[in-house]
Amino acid sequence: MPAAKTPPAGGKKSVHSPEKKETRSQDHTVVYPPSVSLHPIPVKAPPVVSPLQPLSVIGRRLLKNQCGECGRVLSSSAALESHVSLHKGRRPFSCTLCGKRFPDSKGLKRHGRVHRNGRIHVCQQCGKGFVYGFGLTKHLQMVHRRIKPFVCQICNKGFFTKLDVEAHIRMHTGEKPFHCNLCEKKFARRVELNVHLRWHNGEKRHWCPYCGKGFLDFNNLKRHKYIHTGEKPHSCPHCPKHFTQSGHLKKHIKDKSLLKHIPLAKYNLYHIFLIIFLECFFS
Repeated sequence: MPAAKTPPAGGKKSVHSPEKKETRSQDHTVVYPPSVSLHPIPVKAPPVVSPLQPLSVIGRRLLKNQCGECGRVLSSSAALESHVSLHKGRRPFSCTLCGKRFPDSKGLKRHGRVHRNGRIHVCQQCGKGFVYGFGLTKHLQMVHRRIKPFVCQICNKGFFTKLDVEAHIRMHTGEKPFHCNLCEKKFARRVELNVHLRWHNGEKRHWCPYCGKGFLDFNNLKRHKYIHTGEKPHSCPHCPKHFTQSGHLKKHIKDKSLLKHIPLAKYNLYHIFLIIFLECFFS
């Protein structure tokens, strides 16, 4: 096979040899192949995470009228827009009579019944009023009668709602069906996932007036403020000791009750010193 001929110096360039680009500096010349562009390569800006579609940014495609914040599927685009306003905290519809604000017109319309009809369903035991009859029924069952119609088939523990008993059963089975799309964490309840997602968003709605620390949940802020105020609202019914958290009080009462159930014949030197220590510590 004959070798390719080299064009003579000063002659015409071959149609098959692309023109090379040169850049010169003071000391030397750099020759680039034709495929390399000397112009700056445009860099695409990262996608904007919208409350309507953050899941699509991380590779998951949203369903029609699905909220990207919590995954809920709404009946229409208008319902989706109203739902998203809840995440954003927007409440553009206000009541002209009391000033209470709502994220959509439906909520404002339902609220109007309070002013038109009043709370006509009144609890005879505590005097609390309700706009709807089912609200009074639920109040009587949960507050006064303490009826828990949903029972766990494994341990017979009762619950007020179906969602609560389903979440409780997952504690027995270890099932965690709610997955975070931003990390690998899993949760037994959707509400736990929603709170977790708020951590990803950096959302903190409740701020401590003493030190400025932020909290997602108001109850966490309330417990935190006890550090500054020194308040201990949970008191032991058996001794003068007070506690900042109900869990600490329950543990205290449990420890005190355990001491009473130890038979005197089984006391040994260890038990005696333990009882003296605990009595001094909890008194």
